[in-house]
Amino acid sequence: MRPPFAPPTETWDRGRPGRAPGAFTLVELLVVVATIAVLVGLILPAVQKVRETAARTRCTNHLKQIGLAYHQYEEAHRALPGIGWPRQLLPHLEQARYFGDSNIDLYVCPTRRRPDARSLDYTGGNPANSALLAKRWADVTDGLSATMLLGERWANADASLPPRISTGLFGYLEPDRGEAVMNDTAYPDGTVPPGSPAVGGRGFGSRHPGHMNLLLCDGSVRRLAHGRTGLAALVGRNDGLTVQLPE
Repeated sequence: MRPPFAPPTETWDRGRPGRAPGAFTLVELLVVVATIAVLVGLILPAVQKVRETAARTRCTNHLKQIGLAYHQYEEAHRALPGIGWPRQLLPHLEQARYFGDSNIDLYVCPTRRRPDARSLDYTGGNPANSALLAKRWADVTDGLSATMLLGERWANADASLPPRISTGLFGYLEPDRGEAVMNDTAYPDGTVPPGSPAVGGRGFGSRHPGHMNLLLCDGSVRRLAHGRTGLAALVGRNDGLTVQLPE
């Protein structure tokens, strides 16, 4: 027989009338959402930094492989490829069957875009004393470890490259006539160098945070900080000027 004052069989939280067991209040839900937002805000920059580090490493490797191909070409032909390097180096990059419409991964910086059949992110300098116009390594009297062979071209904010005067050849059959050194430095993509022309290129730069990668004539890759002067001395192969760069 049930006692006259037996407790009810179903219990409720007496401090929170009308709330079922295990339910969340609006305040608790807002706290959870805010915590998730904070965590995402902390994690996302870290993920982006890791992705950029990986892309920068791939860009460095692209330049190193191009530098190796340069040395293989010079050893095989006893001459440097000059402005025709994008086409001349293809056999040494395992691209001997190139017909003007292939995607050459090594010629594109992965921080900017996926490879296509037209974009050439790496270029030499166009001054007459640049390594791009040298005939042999012996012409680089400033030293192979002190002279830039190729650097990254400046690009627009959307990663597109400014137009160049073209001969009409398709893809990497088009010669690389180099870039001018704007104000003795390199600029971040999207930051238009003062005094640069609208057509014909806008010098050197990159999408990497704070610096651009450049390939020296000895095959090593170094960084030049955006805004740091001395790029003209690096481009010149026989001016007697040298610039120290971090490894």
